[in-house]
Amino acid sequence: MVENIQAGSTNPDPEVKILAEYPASVLAETDRGIGRYVSAVGMDMAIERAETYGIGAATIRGVAHWGRGYSYAARAARAGMIGLAFTNAIINFPAWGTSAASLGNNPMAIGVPVEGDGEPAVLDIAMTQTAIGRVREAAEAGQRCSTRLGVGCRREADNGSGSNCRVPTLLADGRA
Repeated sequence: MVENIQAGSTNPDPEVKILAEYPASVLAETDRGIGRYVSAVGMDMAIERAETYGIGAATIRGVAHWGRGYSYAARAARAGMIGLAFTNAIINFPAWGTSAASLGNNPMAIGVPVEGDGEPAVLDIAMTQTAIGRVREAAEAGQRCSTRLGVGCRREADNGSGSNCRVPTLLADGRA
């Protein structure tokens, strides 16, 4: 995150601008604001509307790295509501059995309140089996990725064994 702020790709002090507002929903934009902050602000906007209207939705555009969806869905669940949190992502992962990048991580989280003082039940999932960052780390370390990461298999990359069959540098630089 610090590197992104220093590079100017993430704004550490974003303004959240309301673009459109309705009783139960809001559309806002931020100038590459830190995802963990502006996404929490967005969930708070949705919670506030849901308290009044029974449902609340917030869409925030221009968010930098989103972080954990768990945090936002749990925020709503702790307020006694079902929380849904979604984001999109750039296409950087191949679908299973393919070699061309066609999926983004596109995470989503669903939070449900529980009775009593317990933590909410939260499902935090994504379209890929691993984060592209893990593949990039493996590439930088000169390691191969396990097929358990769901990155497919290129037999020629491992002499046909199939156990560690993706050369991660090909995936990490978009040439899967």
